[in-house]
Amino acid sequence: MGVPLDLINKLLPFSKKFNLLVLTHLVIPSFVKSKVNSSKKSIKSKISKTQHLNIINQIEDFVFKMNPPNLISEWGDYNNEDYF
Repeated sequence: MGVPLDLINKLLPFSKKFNLLVLTHLVIPSFVKSKVNSSKKSIKSKISKTQHLNIINQIEDFVFKMNPPNLISEWGDYNNEDYF
């Protein structure tokens, strides 16, 4: 299953949507899907297993390269503190 495209687009920061990988694999397909759903037309396309796996690998690479923002919290140094 996975996370729905419309939810991903709602959660992505606006600036991240202009990344070429995100734009081509998440934003544009979500836009097309919403247009197809609103016009009640179905578009059928087939991609090979290799193409599908390439898309997944590209998205995984992008996600693993993302750096979460540094947020200061009382739990931030949890693993670095010695309690013994």
